[in-house]
Amino acid sequence: MERLIFHVDVNSAYLSWEAAKLGTEDGVLIKNIILFSVLVYELVGPMLTKWALTKSGDIQPSAIDVRSRRMNKFQEAVDKKAITPTGLKRARRIIERRKNRAARKAAAANKNE
Repeated sequence: MERLIFHVDVNSAYLSWEAAKLGTEDGVLIKNIILFSVLVYELVGPMLTKWALTKSGDIQPSAIDVRSRRMNKFQEAVDKKAITPTGLKRARRIIERRKNRAARKAAAANKNE
């Protein structure tokens, strides 16, 4: 999963700070509502934006060769025997797992078309 970067909208932070300065129950309630809405927006917003941009065709999923670069590097290291015997076993397991995952994704993509 991609790394999540959180930031607080300055307007929301200011509004929650001003609401907290009221000192009443209403101020605390307003502050909590604002902060919760910022939390939901920051967690769900990027995922929904990426989904919408992908569905509209504005962004394209990365090509298979780009996604398989790491597997190709492992395979080259295995072929050159540049890995220790323990590392070689681990690399082969990783390569097999990635091949199986790629095959499942390709099968799912073909099924969806």
